[in-house]
Amino acid sequence: TLFDTSVSAILAFHVGTLLQFILLFKLSIEWPSFVKEWHSVEVKMKSYQLHCNLRIQVMCITLSIIAFAGVEHGLVNMYKILKCIASESTIDEAFRVYFINSYRHIFEYVDYSFWKGLIAQRTYILNLQKSFTWNYPDIFIMAVGWCLTFRLRQISNRLDRLRNLKVNDVITFRSTRMDFIRLTKLCDMINRKLSLIIFISVSSNLYFLLVQLFNSLGEINNAAEKIYFYTSLGLLLARTSCICFFGGQVYEEWMNICTTLFSIQSPAYNI
Repeated sequence: TLFDTSVSAILAFHVGTLLQFILLFKLSIEWPSFVKEWHSVEVKMKSYQLHCNLRIQVMCITLSIIAFAGVEHGLVNMYKILKCIASESTIDEAFRVYFINSYRHIFEYVDYSFWKGLIAQRTYILNLQKSFTWNYPDIFIMAVGWCLTFRLRQISNRLDRLRNLKVNDVITFRSTRMDFIRLTKLCDMINRKLSLIIFISVSSNLYFLLVQLFNSLGEINNAAEKIYFYTSLGLLLARTSCICFFGGQVYEEWMNICTTLFSIQSPAYNI
């Protein structure tokens, strides 16, 4: 039933958040060696031309996802309040239903009163923190994927330029090839460290996407419910698509470099 779906969605949200927290904590322990390896690759690629500001791009990705998460979180609470107001005869009764449903874990053991509901609402910041924790792995995956894509694209652009200019300098191609090998090893290390985080992130997003689609089979009665449903569905689609896009871009750039390397003349490739 729809009730069972909502309960399972809450359970999936908390379990997914807990698993992501554990995996990110494990990653934080390995973080010094992780950053040291990445830094060594960055230092050796300082000579590559910068076509755009990577820091600004990563900041835009981060702020966009945080904004989407804030809008989605606000819509959920707005939808709950408006639904209670529409179904109850008075505002007091509507807030009573809203507080009891939102903080059932409190009011199952404590008698309800409006001031107790306001105190419980102060724990809203904890729900907001859980929402941020749930979205943080998505931001992290996208940022890492885009940084790797950016560096791979730099190598790809240099190889295309050398090929178009018909440069046959062995040392230049050897240096570029070594940068590609180092970056490939970095990608492999990141893939091993982030594979479970990526799996849980994509699985969680797909699950909630399916829940939203399942809920759409029911009747949507009012404008507030329609706004919530379509906006939430759109944000879920956008976030899931972005994770797949930024992850897929790394592979696409890697394949472009391999294609270019295979088309370079043998004397220049220096095998």
